[in-house]
Parts: sequence; structure tokens; C-alpha cells
Amino acid sequence: MAKKRGRTVSIDRMMKQVSQLDATRAVLIKQIRQTFDASLRAIGDTVHMAGEGTGFAAGVRGPGRPAKARKRRKMSAKARKAISDAQKKRWAAQRAGKK
Repeated sequence: MAKKRGRTVSIDRMMKQVSQLDATRAVLIKQIRQTFDASLRAIGDTVHMAGEGTGFAAGVRGPGRPAKARKRRKMSAKARKAISDAQKKRWAAQRAGKK
């Protein structure tokens, strides 16, 4: 036992309090998760009822579904060559400036 300001602190009593707090924390986390899940279900039902296949709800994706991949813009070979030539010209000018 350790003494602090005239009071004795029992390690056993502290451990008991810690375990009680841990049990309380576990119960609270379980309640929060249940409330959160119920809220999500309620919101999901509201969104699906409001949309009926069109409008806002039609674009909503469910959990676990990936977002639509953005289509890549295709560049023509001529445009790629023009960009390549312009960059090579910049590199040549940079090398010439160093000499």
C-alpha cells in the first residue's frame, strides 16, 4: 500500500475501479453502435423511399460499392508528339544555358 497525503491507496481497489470503468465503457460503446446503426438504417430507408428509382436516391450507392471510375481523356498521337517535342525543346534550352 502506498500513502499519499494521509490516505492509503489500495492497488486492489484501484484495479477493481478500472475494471468497472472498462465494463461501463464497453456497454456504452455497444449502445452507441446500436444507435448509430439504427440511425443509418432509418436514413437509408428514407432515401430509398424518397427516390423511388429516380432523382437523388437513384445516384446513391450502397455500402461496399465502388464509386464510378472517371473516364480517361484520350489524347491523340499528334497531341502527344507535340507535347513531347515541346518538352524536348525546353530540356535542350536548359542544357544550352548550363554551358
